[in-house]
This record gives sequence, C-alpha cells and structure tokens, in this order.
Amino acid sequence: MGKTVFPKLTFLMIFVAITLTVQSQFIRPPPRPPTPQCRSQFALVNHACATIPYTPIAPPLSPPAPPLSPDTISPTSPGNDTQIQEHRLRHRHRTHITSAQETCCRWLKAVDPECVCGLLLRLPTFLARPAHSYTVAVGDACVFTYPCASRLRAD
Repeated sequence: MGKTVFPKLTFLMIFVAITLTVQSQFIRPPPRPPTPQCRSQFALVNHACATIPYTPIAPPLSPPAPPLSPDTISPTSPGNDTQIQEHRLRHRHRTHITSAQETCCRWLKAVDPECVCGLLLRLPTFLARPAHSYTVAVGDACVFTYPCASRLRAD
C-alpha cells in the first residue's frame, strides 16, 4: 500500500503546481483589431496626408518672454516707426494652406475618435492615463484632438 501512495501523492503535487502556475500567469488580452471601417478611415487619411512633408518641431526650451509694456518702447526712440511696421507685417503674415493640407484636414476630421483610441491601445500599459486625448496638427492648417477614455480599470 505504501508503494501506491507515493505515485498518487507525486501526481497530486504536480497537478497542484501546474494548476497554480497556470492560474497565476498574467495573460494580457490581445488588442482588438481595428474594425474594417477604421481601416478604411486610416487608409484614406494616410493617402491624403502622405504628400505633406514631415517637419518635426522641437518644444520650446523656456517659456516665451512676456510682451513688452508700452513704457519700454518710447515714441521718440530712433527707428521706432520701422519696428512698429515690421511688427504689424509679422502679424499680417499668414502661412499659405496647400490643397494637400486641406485634403488631409478634411479626412482627419472624418476619423472616428474610437478608431484612434482603438489603434493606440497597442501602446504599452504604462502610457495609459485616466483621461487623455491625442492631438494631430497639420502645420498651421488644422488641429484635431481625439479624446479617449481610460484604459485603467478600478477593480
């Protein structure tokens, strides 16, 4: 009888160890694939925005200087008229929006925020925020913000 207890006990211990190991493993659910509607929206936006050159903009290193008060610019200082005219010209200068930018903006406007949020679910978990939004800027032509719900769950 002692010989039959050892194999049964060994089998039971192996079974318990495997069961606990399998149940304690963290299995990340696979991300939902984008729906066909989202795929077509991304394809249209990609096609429309592909001709726009990418120009990365570095973030400012320091906050912009406060505007000058009227006391710092004296009306009698030499060259003041030229400075004021140049200042006005800079404010009137607007960048020309190309037809490619207009087309890109039109298709970006049509993208469903759920598609953007679903695509960005593939980002690492530590990038999840309680409430966040993703912003896409096409030069000076347009800026779109896609609000996303939290990926974090309160258990």
